[in-house]
Amino acid sequence: MEACIDKRYRILKQVDLVCNSSAAAQPKKNVFKRRFPFIRYGIAIVLLVLLTMFLVTGIGYKVLVPSYSITMHKDYELPMMTEEYGIEFYVKSLDEFEKKYPVGTHARARVEDRIMKEYIKYARDHCAYEKQHHLLRRDFPTPICDKLQTMGIHEN
Repeated sequence: MEACIDKRYRILKQVDLVCNSSAAAQPKKNVFKRRFPFIRYGIAIVLLVLLTMFLVTGIGYKVLVPSYSITMHKDYELPMMTEEYGIEFYVKSLDEFEKKYPVGTHARARVEDRIMKEYIKYARDHCAYEKQHHLLRRDFPTPICDKLQTMGIHEN
């Protein structure tokens, strides 16, 4: 009796496999997405790494490195002045700066405008520091505040 039940079970299982074989042959939708979700993220990470490498090396690096600095430090040691207000700024190479921004060009006017805006922001912050010390000691000099005043800019 048990052998008979076992035989019927095997036959039913084979019939079930034959009946469902058409469904098994069809691919399931989104199987790839369910099994490999990391591939989408992996591609995004690889693209991000390549973009970062491009920015740090090659052309992208040149864009990120400024041509000037408001303050003198290791790389920016050569002093220059803007024409309109006489704001001192520092460059890496006088020749490169003059070549990139020739005097009298629109490019030079734009860079000097950026220098002036950056200097005003820097000067306002530094002027606040000078004012605090000037309140404590009346003989404390305030050259940055004085420069802003001669430029006609009110310190906040």
